[in-house]
Amino acid sequence: LNLVVNEATDSEETLDLCESEFPYAWRDTIFQAGTQSGDYELIRLNASGCESTAQLHLNVHSADYQELSQSVCSNDLPLAILDTTFEEGTTSGVYRFVKQNIYGCDSITVLNLTVNQPNSIEETVNICRSELPYDWRDTTFQVGTRDGVYTLHRTTQAGCDSVLVLNLFVHESFGSTE
Repeated sequence: LNLVVNEATDSEETLDLCESEFPYAWRDTIFQAGTQSGDYELIRLNASGCESTAQLHLNVHSADYQELSQSVCSNDLPLAILDTTFEEGTTSGVYRFVKQNIYGCDSITVLNLTVNQPNSIEETVNICRSELPYDWRDTTFQVGTRDGVYTLHRTTQAGCDSVLVLNLFVHESFGSTE
């Protein structure tokens, strides 16, 4: 009698995968999308016909996703956001960044960027001296105000610096006596 004793071939393996890699074939098993992290024991017959156990420690990593909203003033450009420099002339829009996380899975960031413009207004106003004090926008010109170019710096509702220029002409009031 020639007796041959065949041995089972047991194995153990740890595998790190990204969700985006599924479906994934490991040995003779297909792991479908939606497979969770966990320990999987697969029993198969080896080449000698003996039952063998393959133990898989599977770690499934998700892609990181975040959505950000950022509002900036055009006169603040260039500006660095998320390792990217937004140059002068950048417009409002949706910007998508894809990088790798520590497991090599895609990390997606969506940036909703609003680029606000500062106001630049120039206006010419003619008034009579008798109209002083005179209110223009949020400024009151008092009695004694003279002709001139008045430059006012303000902040818009979006927080951007704005320049308001008033070319003011103050004319003498002439009265008549009859």
